[in-house]
Amino acid sequence: MRTITIFRALVGAGHLDEANRLWREFGESLLVSIGAYSTTVELLGPLATRGSVSLRSYLTSAYGFLGQLDLAVDFEAKILAEVLEDEDTAEIEVSLSRLKTFYSISGAFIATDRCLDLREVLIAFDDETDRNGSVVLGRAIQAATRGLAEQAYGLLDQAERLGPPSNNPWFEDDIQFLRLYLALHADASLTQDQLSAALATARSWDFRRDVASLRCSLHTRDRQYEQALAASEEYEVLGRDAGLDVPPARTAFLLARLGRTAEATAAVEDALTQLPRLHPFQRPHYHLARALRELGRHAEGVAHARQAYRRAWAEGPPNYLHWDLQDARELLQEVGEPEPGLPVVDPVSVRIPLEDEIRAFITSLEAERRDSGDTGP
Repeated sequence: MRTITIFRALVGAGHLDEANRLWREFGESLLVSIGAYSTTVELLGPLATRGSVSLRSYLTSAYGFLGQLDLAVDFEAKILAEVLEDEDTAEIEVSLSRLKTFYSISGAFIATDRCLDLREVLIAFDDETDRNGSVVLGRAIQAATRGLAEQAYGLLDQAERLGPPSNNPWFEDDIQFLRLYLALHADASLTQDQLSAALATARSWDFRRDVASLRCSLHTRDRQYEQALAASEEYEVLGRDAGLDVPPARTAFLLARLGRTAEATAAVEDALTQLPRLHPFQRPHYHLARALRELGRHAEGVAHARQAYRRAWAEGPPNYLHWDLQDARELLQEVGEPEPGLPVVDPVSVRIPLEDEIRAFITSLEAERRDSGDTGP
């Protein structure tokens, strides 16, 4: 792609302003529509310490999508420190939005709530920030994660009424995915026709891959294992094309269920090899446990069933994966194992990067508002 070649040349020559302008022409498509996360990291990696906030925000997002969540948080904390020093209220809010995403997909739900709370306050203080449904959507995701379906649906309706922010190209797809997710888990009303219709309107690579995962889950629930296998393989191909590690754990289970034992065994070994490269919250212990049980490897299956329960537990009620925990609990019952006693994280013990500094900045905004005679947002 000639544009990418020119971008590399501009970065190499130190023409960062021109590189920034060029990135606006193709960067969003690369990250959002194509899902070229590893390519994004390769292109923007040289700018990790000297690029604009805008360029580095794409880099942190790519790290997050690649599952390098600790690195994403670390890079985002550096951006947050910079925009906080500049007292740029809008950019602080947007940085917290990205942090929220990284925490959410790493199972740090208390930190996710903390980011949402601080964002909501900052938005109210920024007269130049349009009111939108971004924070409400974040709360809908949290409600769905906790199994609060009715609350999640209400928040989704509210988020749609408020509309998307100008800087979030995933907004509409995220709303649609959450409705489909709830239809599968809360209502058991999801159909393959709904998934096909959703796919026809997909804006982002991430959503297309999510639809493949939902399709696989629905076929599996309906015991349509051949169709589920095709959807699982599509999900894996999409991930590998984006540069992700994709352990074929669900594929292994489906192959085993279909009696293709040799292929299932090879897929299990492949998944086990990849497992340490993944963030703990993104390791497919549940599917591995089912695959191993199907192959008669009981002890290994039990070990992964316990890990699946620990993953779904996350930080403990109410900060856990409601439906995943139900599945993990049923799996432990099937293998005759008790539920492990796990700790519940105290929200007071959780801090996000620069939280004290952000709260001090909010206090200064409150003081300015009082001094100006404005009684409130």
